[in-house]
Amino acid sequence: MKKLGNINTHISRTLSVSVFTTMLGFGIISPLLPVYATDIGATGLWLGIIFAGFSVSRTFLMPIMGRLSDKQSKKRIIVFGLLLYTIISVLYIFASDVYFLTLVRMFHGLASVMVVPIAMAIVGETSVEGEEGIQMSTISTSRVLGRGFGPLIGGAIYAAFGMSSVFLVMSGLSVVAFVMVLLFIPDTKDLGLQKNTLSYRQVLKSVRIRGLFLYRFARAINLGVFFVFLPLFATVIGLSVFEIGVLISSILILTALLQRPFGYLADRFDRLNLIIFGFIFSAIPLFILPYTSNFVELIFLCSFIGIGRALSMPPSLALTIEIGRKIGMGFAMGLLSTAMGIGMITASLTSGFLLDFYGINLPFYFAGIISIITAPIIYLLIKDPNPGI
Repeated sequence: MKKLGNINTHISRTLSVSVFTTMLGFGIISPLLPVYATDIGATGLWLGIIFAGFSVSRTFLMPIMGRLSDKQSKKRIIVFGLLLYTIISVLYIFASDVYFLTLVRMFHGLASVMVVPIAMAIVGETSVEGEEGIQMSTISTSRVLGRGFGPLIGGAIYAAFGMSSVFLVMSGLSVVAFVMVLLFIPDTKDLGLQKNTLSYRQVLKSVRIRGLFLYRFARAINLGVFFVFLPLFATVIGLSVFEIGVLISSILILTALLQRPFGYLADRFDRLNLIIFGFIFSAIPLFILPYTSNFVELIFLCSFIGIGRALSMPPSLALTIEIGRKIGMGFAMGLLSTAMGIGMITASLTSGFLLDFYGINLPFYFAGIISIITAPIIYLLIKDPNPGI
């Protein structure tokens, strides 16, 4: 147990730095991409398609890549994914129309399948039983913190040097992460920690997995609408690109800083209750958000979304690890990431349609309603006394 804990600490810290660097590059373009896409002619529906393109490739490839990682080398998959990240970041510069930008986003989704979920699977494999919440909170903190600082840095680079420089910096950060993983991460396959995966049919019989799948799907709709359409809403009420970057960064940084304390709670209190409470807590502000009219009101309201999201993340990851020990860690992370992908596609396309025909407010109501409706169903599924797996 002590040896496994030491292995986890080393791997978790190194992967956390690599994931932070990767997500910093990803976060750099988050608040800028809707504006960039609009500048090359994207309508609301096309904006939804562009963002959905990222999730489409993730949705179809994540369970396949997850199963592959349980049988092959997780380290090699991450290294190859980071190499793709580097190349794709440069391709953004040449996206002069919505078609090419959508294609680039699809390849970006492919690269993302090979990096963060697989890195989290490695940390999950080496985690100590009963301490999953606090141990996963380290890499969760780096993941969210990278996305949090990204918009601030991206906004500053964009203001000073233009959009092409943003993509070049993003590419450089991927190179740094590539080198770190290549040099400092051992392969858990060599440690004898990987398990044989079960069939899809066996896995989908589990009521608990269905509950976690629904949770990830609904949370993705919540997050998809929030991060795709918040920048557009912010421009409607007169916020600058820099203010949008500050807004998104502050929310993500708040979420990151709360990961460790909430991870501690996830190892000591009922994980399902924490998931449901945090999920609902982050959904309620979506109904109020359209009534905000300035930066101060918006950042105050959105902080509650960040707190709710932070509360639900460590316990949901801890439950995923519990399942991963039985079905294969990469497979578990991949299957539930697929749910996120389906949710992101649903959020992007549905909200893009709502934006074009009914205005900027309706996407937020849509995400809030989905969250409130699914919360009790998720609770009952995960709480089922005969979970299956």
